[in-house]
Amino acid sequence: MLAALLIGGVLWQWVTARAEHPWLWVTGAALPAVVGIAAVLWLFQRLRAGRRREFLARNADLSYIDGLTGRAFEHYVAELLRRDGCRRVTVVGGAGDGGIDITGAAPGGRPFVVQCKLHSTPVRPGAVREFQGVLHVTHRGRVGVFVASHGYTSAARAAADGILLVDREGLALWAAGRWRPDLAGSEPAA
Repeated sequence: MLAALLIGGVLWQWVTARAEHPWLWVTGAALPAVVGIAAVLWLFQRLRAGRRREFLARNADLSYIDGLTGRAFEHYVAELLRRDGCRRVTVVGGAGDGGIDITGAAPGGRPFVVQCKLHSTPVRPGAVREFQGVLHVTHRGRVGVFVASHGYTSAARAAADGILLVDREGLALWAAGRWRPDLAGSEPAA
């Protein structure tokens, strides 16, 4: 590091002593460096997105999803959201999560919150009503999405007024890339 600074200082002295406008030299050297850094960052993002798509494609079947832990399921759903262009996707689930497992913004900027349930039975209405309460109290104005690995009882569906439900069939289609939740067209919690 010290050697690089020393060499840089010597080069700066040489350029300023020989150039009528030394800032033209600096700009001429800095511009390719900035373009190179931007290209590397762009390539890194493209590679990361490609790895995400490959991971999701390899693990799109429900038997894989059924074998996940609850926390891994939350991360899996977060990856689906990222794949579909959502921004600022953050997994916040765990003890004391306040009933919210994932937060983020849809491609158009609309904020959303997600509750994930990895159960071997359909979700009952109490869990849906609890999520509605959290939406109305602490996440007003955000779209509420409830993802359940084994769907919902009919009573839970009836209780889900204003919540976007992703059931087992929807999850399978979403994981396969053949469907995605309409976060832009859904109504936010009032």
